[in-house]
Amino acid sequence: MGPFYIACIMPVPTDPNERRIYLNCLATQVRDREDQWEAAWEALIAGLMPDLQSLLRRHQHIIPGGQEGLDEGMAEVLLYWQKKLSEGTLLRPWRSTSPVAAYLCGRIAVNIARRRAIKMQSPALGGEDGELAMDGNPPSLSSSENCSTTNPVPAKVMPGEGVCTFRPIASQGVSQMHVVAGLQLFPQLNWEQDPGPAVAAQMPPFLARVDARSWRKELSQAHDQAQAHLGKREQLLRDQLSNNGKGVSAHQAALLEKKIMKVRVEQRLRPISALEMEALTGVSRDTCDKHRSRFLKQHTNLVRWQNDNESCLSEEQGEAS
Repeated sequence: MGPFYIACIMPVPTDPNERRIYLNCLATQVRDREDQWEAAWEALIAGLMPDLQSLLRRHQHIIPGGQEGLDEGMAEVLLYWQKKLSEGTLLRPWRSTSPVAAYLCGRIAVNIARRRAIKMQSPALGGEDGELAMDGNPPSLSSSENCSTTNPVPAKVMPGEGVCTFRPIASQGVSQMHVVAGLQLFPQLNWEQDPGPAVAAQMPPFLARVDARSWRKELSQAHDQAQAHLGKREQLLRDQLSNNGKGVSAHQAALLEKKIMKVRVEQRLRPISALEMEALTGVSRDTCDKHRSRFLKQHTNLVRWQNDNESCLSEEQGEAS
């Protein structure tokens, strides 16, 4: 059974050792450009998302800008992985005997995210000076260089059914953020596992403008529409990146690729917009905006991703300071 078959058929193992083998198998397939390595790269990105999220959350004290800074930093790291992959250097120094999660989700990823967040806070800094590379080499493209061909688009970060579960609920019971998580992550949640049924019981009251007897169907349709809308946004950005096959400058390509990655993060974490939330719940647009913002800050405390393995993220204290 080859790596590609595993990536397409097998869910990400929950056992830490099996998960390490699974991710390393995908990484080897990508590094060696074996058959169907592009599909393996998409599976590897999806598998590493919880590791990257947990890593940046643990270092948020040195990443300015709050949740927005973390989001910008995560998109920057994903984009940087893609750039290094396109150059053929992302996994070149990696040894298959060590966990690929520890290799990619380490000090350099924190520094890349931190630099992007600082740059976002201080736009006047500009440029890419001092940007670290996985292989120690600086980026080779200048902002004035034109790309004659379309740059590779980052791998999709798409949701999958039943890939996360609610964490145990405290004595105070189901909170408002639990039902917001249920709304945003509906297709990805395992509703059968406790405390899923308890949260499900509180969904109809929260979805005040939806028939309580068919809230699952209505929410499923809302997610289908939201993903379709986000898919159109991504396609528009990809068309701009292609520029009718002429390509764009390296600077424009970097900006467009970053926007594409942000769309894909939205697809995974909070596809339902504030406007759609308002239509489903009946609460004000401002309140829905606040719900979405709070959810991004708290989602890792509300749900556990199937392939979330904190042990893969162990690092020496202060290594990114």
